[in-house]
Amino acid sequence: MNGWGVLSTLVGAFLVILIPGFILSWALFPKKEDLRISERLGISLALGLVPIFLLMLLNMTLEVKVTFMTDLLMVLVVSIAGLIAFLYRGGAVKVGEKTLIKSMSG
Repeated sequence: MNGWGVLSTLVGAFLVILIPGFILSWALFPKKEDLRISERLGISLALGLVPIFLLMLLNMTLEVKVTFMTDLLMVLVVSIAGLIAFLYRGGAVKVGEKTLIKSMSG
């Protein structure tokens, strides 16, 4: 494996762990003031392992095969569940002054 292959693997693994973890951190702490960015990133790295642990649990109990597609599906399911929880708890997705997705709570 050359240098670019190693770099792309590391970046890919980092993103697969960071994105669902970041969404779950917003679901747990929906207000911007709840956590500093360094705390949110640390929690995101820990929570990003949730899809992997869930997939391993499914593999051991229901013998679900671990493939690229099952891993991608688990990351998407956990990310969507985190986004729904974030919106339900009062969060809103904003870009600048424009609100893209409104809160479900009111």
